[in-house]
Amino acid sequence: MRLLVTRPEPESARTAAALRQRGHAVIEAPMLRIAPVPDVVLGPGPWAAVALTSINALAAVTANHWAEALAGLPAFAVGDRIFHQKFGYGRIRVVDGNKLTIQFDKAGEKKVVDSFVKKA
Repeated sequence: MRLLVTRPEPESARTAAALRQRGHAVIEAPMLRIAPVPDVVLGPGPWAAVALTSINALAAVTANHWAEALAGLPAFAVGDRIFHQKFGYGRIRVVDGNKLTIQFDKAGEKKVVDSFVKKA
């Protein structure tokens, strides 16, 4: 199968390599360039957690001067396995600010606030 990969670098190269290993013909055409924004003002804390929406968000957090202030906080990302007191175990599907869409093992898909879950 012929596939077009439009992810930014370096994710484009990693994705393309994995697809080629599976026998696909891959064209790489990164359409975005990701760069951290220096001197972002977060506003006053305290914060309950950090929601990471992509691997690029993690790089941006660690590259900024406020990374140390966030270092001790729980971090939630798409794919993380979590536990909720009422709904049980699940996996994060979407992060939207402090709102998480989670596919729970037994309760189905629910939207919850990050402060109500713990990493499993």
